[in-house]
Amino acid sequence: MGEFTKSMGDEKTQLLGELYALRGGLSVVSQEKHIVGNIVNAANTNCRRADGRANALIAQAKRQVEQVSNNLSSKQRELDNAREKASEEKMLRKKLTANKWKAGFIMFFGILFLFGFGVYLIMIASEIINNDIKQGKKDLKEAVAAKNKIPQLEKEYKYLKTERDRLERVYAEVKKDETNKANDEKREILKKAREEIAPHIQASVKYIEALEETFGNLVDPRDWKNLDLLVYSIETRRADNIKEAFNYVDGEIRTDRLASAIEFAGKEICASIEGGLKRLNADISKGFSLVSDKLNALGMRMDSQNRQLAYLADVQRMNNALTAKASESSAVIAADVKQIRENSDYANQKLRSYY
Repeated sequence: MGEFTKSMGDEKTQLLGELYALRGGLSVVSQEKHIVGNIVNAANTNCRRADGRANALIAQAKRQVEQVSNNLSSKQRELDNAREKASEEKMLRKKLTANKWKAGFIMFFGILFLFGFGVYLIMIASEIINNDIKQGKKDLKEAVAAKNKIPQLEKEYKYLKTERDRLERVYAEVKKDETNKANDEKREILKKAREEIAPHIQASVKYIEALEETFGNLVDPRDWKNLDLLVYSIETRRADNIKEAFNYVDGEIRTDRLASAIEFAGKEICASIEGGLKRLNADISKGFSLVSDKLNALGMRMDSQNRQLAYLADVQRMNNALTAKASESSAVIAADVKQIRENSDYANQKLRSYY
């Protein structure tokens, strides 16, 4: 038996006090893990917000570039159309002159055949030529207007091109500045988070070490997940000592009922913890005191650098954790403890790299 068992004996109430004290200690570590998780989540959220603010400003600058670029493309098309239209002026003037000569020529021959067919020819020719002349004048007018508009279009195009080039430089500066600013902010966020996480993890590691030394010979850390089932077997008189309790657990394992048994036992223990605290208060408090003493024996100074460990070593703190974690099974609590026990750097690994 472990240190606690040696000092308390093998009576069932003492054994239950030991097991409840172990559950309370594991609950303390589980709470610390959730505190660390909240710090990690908050840091990651704040980093995403920093990125979001930077990306919003960068996107705004980019939209300005895109808007002016679109206007520039439109102005380029307008200028190209004007130049193309203006290039037709000479050809349109020649065509209009030719149509006027054609009209005179047809009119001349119409006079020669003034009677009969000549009248009909003049009417048809006049209609055709007049339409061509009207369209020619219209086309020529548009070509001249396009030609006159070119200087203004070139001026507007030059302005837009200059503005686009300026905004592209602004965009590049905004992207660089806001990215650097966000990275600086995220570095500070992650640095602060790591500083906040460190005492919780360091204290938890020492706390787990104290639990192992205090209760390790009673319940191996690999069996912490079955703690509720051990307590259940003793409280329901299925076992009178820790050996029989483990035999009960082994029986559940052999019959493939372990998962359902743990779940059922967890619910029963959760419902009975408050009563257990009242019945076993002295024995549980004794177990908590041994954990606290073990922390001191591990050579941890309770100075300003270890305030978190001193806080966790408080007997009332352990008692509160046991009650607070009553609704969670030992399997869930032990999983939290296992993560810290096997990889104390897990929290820093969950702080995402944002730059």
